[in-house]
Amino acid sequence: MQNATQIQTGATVVGSDNQKVGDVAEVGLNYIYVRKGLIFTKDLFIPFGEIQSIDGDGSVMLNVTKDEVDTMGWDTVPEGGSTTDWNRESATTSADWNGDPATSSIGTRSEDGTRLTRSEEQLRADTRREQAGEVRVGKDVVEERQTFDVPVEREEVEIRRHPVDRPATADDMAYQQGESVRVPVTAEHVEVTKEPRVVEELEIDKRRVTDTERVDDTVRKERFDVDRQGDVRGTAEPLDTNDDA
Repeated sequence: MQNATQIQTGATVVGSDNQKVGDVAEVGLNYIYVRKGLIFTKDLFIPFGEIQSIDGDGSVMLNVTKDEVDTMGWDTVPEGGSTTDWNRESATTSADWNGDPATSSIGTRSEDGTRLTRSEEQLRADTRREQAGEVRVGKDVVEERQTFDVPVEREEVEIRRHPVDRPATADDMAYQQGESVRVPVTAEHVEVTKEPRVVEELEIDKRRVTDTERVDDTVRKERFDVDRQGDVRGTAEPLDTNDDA
C-alpha cells in the first residue's frame, strides 16, 4: 500500500485513461486540492480514496477517467473521511502534511504570514485567416449585328453624238455591215470578312482592407471575501470586495 505522504505539491494528476486532469496545488488532511485547466480553471478536492496509485515520478493516477472527474462532485472540501487505505495512522494532524490545519484552504504560508492568491480570466482575441468567398471571372460569347455604310465605285457609260464634216479616210471607208464596239464597264462590290482583334483587357488584383469587429464574452474572476467572526482584532488595509483588488 503506498503512502499518501509521497504526494508532492505540483505533481501531475492523471485519470485512469492517462489523460492529465491538473496539478496538485495542496495536500489536505484527507484529500488533494487540484486546480484543473489554465484559463477556465476549476478547483477539485479529490479524496484519497479515489487515488489509484502514485508513480515513481510522483504523478498521481485516479480511479476514474478525466471525463468522469467533472461528474464526481469534487468541487467542495470533503468532510472527514477514512484514511486507512493510505497508511496514515501515524499522521494525527495536518501538520504532518504540506502545511498547517489553519492553511488547508487555497493558499500558502510563509514565515511572514499566509498569502492568498486571486486569479481572473482575461479576454484575448486572435484572428485566423479563412476563405470567406470567391469571385469568378469568365468570358461568354454573345452575338450582335453591326451595320455601317461602305462607299463603292462603279463606271457608267456616256454616249454623246458630235456633228463632223471632214473628208473620209481609208479607215473610215473600211465600214462593214454589223460592226460594233464593246466597252467594258466595271463596278466595286462589298466583300465582308471577320478579323479577330483584342479590344480590351481585364486586370484582376486583390487588396487587403482592415475592418473592426467588436467581440464580447463573460470572464470569471475571484474576489477576496473577508468574513470576521467573533472577537477578531487586528489591522488590515481597506478591501473593496465588489471591485478589483
